[in-house]
Amino acid sequence: MDQLESPHSVCPSNETVRIKQRRSVTGGVNLLCTVAIVPDRILVSDGFGLRLIYGLPQVYLKDKRRYMDFASIKKIVQSDDLTRNLIDEFVEKGIFYRGYIFQCQNCSDAAWHSISEVDQTFTCRRCGLNQQYKNRHWRIPNEPLWFYKLDEMVYLMLENNGHVPLLTLNKLSVSSQESFLFRPELRITPKSSEEAYLEVDICCIMDGRLCIGEAKSNNSLAGKDLTALQTVERYRDLALRMGVSMVVFSTTENAWNQASRDAIRMAFENHPHIKVMKLTSSSLYS
Repeated sequence: MDQLESPHSVCPSNETVRIKQRRSVTGGVNLLCTVAIVPDRILVSDGFGLRLIYGLPQVYLKDKRRYMDFASIKKIVQSDDLTRNLIDEFVEKGIFYRGYIFQCQNCSDAAWHSISEVDQTFTCRRCGLNQQYKNRHWRIPNEPLWFYKLDEMVYLMLENNGHVPLLTLNKLSVSSQESFLFRPELRITPKSSEEAYLEVDICCIMDGRLCIGEAKSNNSLAGKDLTALQTVERYRDLALRMGVSMVVFSTTENAWNQASRDAIRMAFENHPHIKVMKLTSSSLYS
């Protein structure tokens, strides 16, 4: 507690910067949660694709990104109408970008080209040859297909597990009865130190009650330099100082491991006035 009692500063985390940059385009947490929930099965685990899960039609290029067409996305959402609506909305909000995939006739390099870069010809990114695109540049089917690229900031957010706090905020938001205000991830650092005391993944006001919490993509609350109990104790101490009504611990795994469950119980068993919520994949994706 001594370190926390000294003056400290609060600043956005790296994930907050990514979320804010995309929120300025997408319009809020709800649409970003749509990115996390629906295309999570398209985007998150292995870039822009579902190779390990569905074996969908897709193109995996040397940039280690996957690009999907209408049929691939439809395999996920199971409806023409939903697919059209999702693509239209994501393109409008700058989450998806339309383009073509062409293979150069000179050096055989295959790459995605934005529609803003293509007219009657395209320029190879590797050898620089400008060439008119013909059937040999895409081969199948008879006409070139649209392929969709995920916005880079959204990709980085998902790649760095930024979807977990978003899913948690979404779950809390839909559970609220009257009002919901949130602040993306915060880094709390004593002014006498450059080392963060705690990165608070969840910070929101739900129906007038202040809530903080931790969101993880694995099943352990242990961090790089902290045990599970030390992590939970820091949340408990912060909650007591701030007058927090609820602390949430969420994971996209099926359950927290035993050490984490024990840490939560031991840290909060003498503080019954603080509600503790444990969320797992079954509730986050429902």
